[in-house]
Amino acid sequence: RTWHNDLLDIDIPDRSNPTCVHRWQPSPGSVLKPVFAVEGLVQGFVDGHEYEICSGHYGSGWNRISCDCRNRWQPQSLQKALRYSCNSYFGQLGQQLTFEGLQRALLRFGLLAGTDNNIRVLGLRVDPPGPVPRERRSLLQRSIGYGWRMPPILLARAYAALGTGRLPPLQIVARVDGEAVDRPPSTPLDVGDDVLDRVRRGMIDVPLSDGTARHAGLQGDRVAAKTGTAEVLGKAANNASFAGYMPWDAPRLAFCITFWETPPKIHGGDFPARALAIFLRSLEQRPALHAMLFGDGVRPR
Repeated sequence: RTWHNDLLDIDIPDRSNPTCVHRWQPSPGSVLKPVFAVEGLVQGFVDGHEYEICSGHYGSGWNRISCDCRNRWQPQSLQKALRYSCNSYFGQLGQQLTFEGLQRALLRFGLLAGTDNNIRVLGLRVDPPGPVPRERRSLLQRSIGYGWRMPPILLARAYAALGTGRLPPLQIVARVDGEAVDRPPSTPLDVGDDVLDRVRRGMIDVPLSDGTARHAGLQGDRVAAKTGTAEVLGKAANNASFAGYMPWDAPRLAFCITFWETPPKIHGGDFPARALAIFLRSLEQRPALHAMLFGDGVRPR
């Protein structure tokens, strides 16, 4: 919950390391794009910069990325690049930011090791996130979410920060031997609402009629989110993710849903986004749980 810093649920895959309560996500993919978008706006690399129209790929040789977004051969903007998840746009933005800028973006949102002591959570092991050790990735690939590793729980926390402007700590243990555990305070992102609102507008478009999660059935749920599809196992499978917060106008719940090693044609806007829709429809039949998550009188729809 974005306002209580509560960790409500972790689903542990069967193949997970039993010493951890999460499994590494070696390449989060496009769910990192909103994080990089914030840094691009802060550093002045969005307004006044003309980015090439997406032609289905960008770069050359080893430093080349492909793109199958729905905005190919059309004028670009940050909002459209988030709505359609344009790799070409974010590759160009990453070139402006450089590797150091990508790191600054991850640092801001607690997605790089050594930036937040609250990663060491009582009752929860979360290993430090950051670049995948010894993995060789180009700058363009890193700009679209490859070559980094971080568990979904930290991505959910980052999206809570996108929605509220404050980075919450993780809280899993409420009491020890009957004594309440202090709740650490959230920390401000030190980013203006004007910057965050521009990124949020692109995320609001994602579940709507034209976005990458348009088929998930979330059009009426006031969800701001981003899809992510990372090729793994030598392109034999995908890690498909859907991360965001809701309601978009008054965030109460942040989430990151990941389906591990799905068939290659399954994307973040498929199973993960539909899983959220199924959860919300089920929640409508459970008033007490709904009230705990969203408050009395607040409806996703």
